[in-house]
Amino acid sequence: MPLGESARLFCFNRQKLTVSLHVRSIMKVSAADKGTGKSSSVTIENDKGRLSQEEIDRMVADAEKFAEEDDLIKKKVEARNALENC
Repeated sequence: MPLGESARLFCFNRQKLTVSLHVRSIMKVSAADKGTGKSSSVTIENDKGRLSQEEIDRMVADAEKFAEEDDLIKKKVEARNALENC
């Protein structure tokens, strides 16, 4: 397996499903039926109409910037839910 790639194999009765993710946002999915021998695969690439690296970086920075505020809101909601569910 190439560097930066992760694969996972799932087996369901007679079907085998393989999912691999590549560091460059490429996902490959293949499926095979052990009984009939039929198989199919698809490759999904991050090449069109997706977020740019700059947009992703900005979103991550915003998430980090508001993480403390989000945590406070989460704690308030959990406390309110705990009181209402007594």
